[in-house]
Amino acid sequence: MTINKNTRFLLLFLCTFFALGSVQTAKGSQLAFEFLDSTFNAKLNNSDDKELQSLLDQMKVLASEPHEKGVFERNTGRFHRKANDWSLCLVPMERAEGYFEESNDIKNVIDVQLTQMYCHRYLGRLDRAIEVADKMVQNCLKIPEDEIPLMSLRVRGYLYRDLGKMDSALMLQTQVARIAQAQGETMHLTMAKQEIATIYQIQGKQKLALETALEIEQAIFELPQAQIQIQYLNLMGMIQMGLKQFDESLSSYKSALKIAQDNHFKGPESQGFNNIGICLKAKGDTLAAIGYFEQALDQAMPLNNYHLISSIASHLAECHIKLKKWKQADKYADKAYYYSKKVASPRMTSYAIMRMAEVKIGIDDNAAALEILPEADSIARAIGNYTRVKKINEMMSLASENLNDMEGALKYQRIATIAQDSIDFLDAKMYADSLKLSQPIVNVSSNFPDSPNNRNWAIWMVASLLSLGIIAFLWFRSRPKADLAIPEQEEAKRVSASSDPKVVTQTIQSLKTHKDWTAFMLQFDSIYPGLMESMAQRHPDITPTDMRILALSRLGLSADEFGNLLGISTESAKKARYRTRKRLGIEAGLSLLQYMLQG
Repeated sequence: MTINKNTRFLLLFLCTFFALGSVQTAKGSQLAFEFLDSTFNAKLNNSDDKELQSLLDQMKVLASEPHEKGVFERNTGRFHRKANDWSLCLVPMERAEGYFEESNDIKNVIDVQLTQMYCHRYLGRLDRAIEVADKMVQNCLKIPEDEIPLMSLRVRGYLYRDLGKMDSALMLQTQVARIAQAQGETMHLTMAKQEIATIYQIQGKQKLALETALEIEQAIFELPQAQIQIQYLNLMGMIQMGLKQFDESLSSYKSALKIAQDNHFKGPESQGFNNIGICLKAKGDTLAAIGYFEQALDQAMPLNNYHLISSIASHLAECHIKLKKWKQADKYADKAYYYSKKVASPRMTSYAIMRMAEVKIGIDDNAAALEILPEADSIARAIGNYTRVKKINEMMSLASENLNDMEGALKYQRIATIAQDSIDFLDAKMYADSLKLSQPIVNVSSNFPDSPNNRNWAIWMVASLLSLGIIAFLWFRSRPKADLAIPEQEEAKRVSASSDPKVVTQTIQSLKTHKDWTAFMLQFDSIYPGLMESMAQRHPDITPTDMRILALSRLGLSADEFGNLLGISTESAKKARYRTRKRLGIEAGLSLLQYMLQG
């Protein structure tokens, strides 16, 4: 069959027309999908579930490319997260991760991994949360934006808090707050400060927690996310409860509950009933507390939030123990233990065992209490909660005494008494660990071009500094011993000249006012970065007292000032400094201040 010239032209025209039509259709489909995505995220916190589900259904039809499928799955996860349905949120977020990896969209991979980490945390699966966080940190290295490393550090801080490592968590969140403030990242700054206030609250430093929380109150309620406002109000409720301001605490908790109910957030609603119950229990209104706890439990059960279920059941057991309703108490204690095992939460398991043991002691089955409490003691030691170790051993001492085993009672009481030493030791190790963890933050804002000229310049600078360092070291070592014996007060004048006197004075004054050694050590590290980490590495067995004495020495304080800050006499302060020198093996003739000046 012969096709003439006009026919060929017509066929070519028709093929071109249909090809252009297909391109335009694909382009229109992509634009429609992008419009639906932006509309969904704009309405996520302000629309009802039916409207959001309708948008998701339309997105599912249009999603064809891996990136679009990833966006659809991510938004499906966000839809479930809005209602705090963590189990339902997790599955689409894991599918979204695969689609985004396929399309090499690392930023969105990090975004969905962050949500996965939150899901695992709220479901009590800390081991899985840590695995996801590690993957997320690795992906962060591929992203240049400053926002991503800050987010990863915040997440690591949350995990350290979950694991009970409060000083490490506090160090990371403080560093995030500093960087966020310098970069003008209001969201990160606000969230980091909220987490700092949470850590203070957990540590029992309620006044510091309140001060920190009030700093961000206005910023919190300017944010559009209702979940963040709920978190803040719940935090305020906990702080106020710690300050025995029960009416104010109830008001904060009820405000959080109302926001949750207005937005149909089932998870936060359950948590809201639980929080009100906790406040009423602390206030002494046990019967009213039980009513709220039961509502919370009814709400939590369909959500499969096992961590929250275990917590509520433990509180109900505690209330019934107080009312001496042993059968009910035993039922809820068993429930708390069962669900703590389902989420593999050691903290909740040890707490549930303590409630079970209280029931056994209450019904005079002390032998059974002594059988189960060692498991709680072992768990508490494993997670580093030595405050709980102390309480558990006090319970074992009481059970032994009830069995007329005075030797056992004394043994457990001695363990309870010395538990504070373990707490001090752990604080020192955590502080050293947190200093190491904060090091990668420096690299976030250190983007030096990697040109050959810069590398040569850097090598020349390093070589020069090393040479100068060796010369200075040899000169210093060759000086007569008598020259080293400079009076500490004279040396202190030189130190104050090399530091910002205003900052040093504020640091010392803050310690005098608040007696908060953790905050003091954090401030000290900002004045002399890396110094205490160097001391911890040089002396692995250094104690918290040694670290405090070295820090005060570096600030050039006299023995009188030492005594005032440590709460001891001047003579005792001198002895404490001597013991630190001896324990660290500092050579004779070299003061603590001079030793610190050597780095």
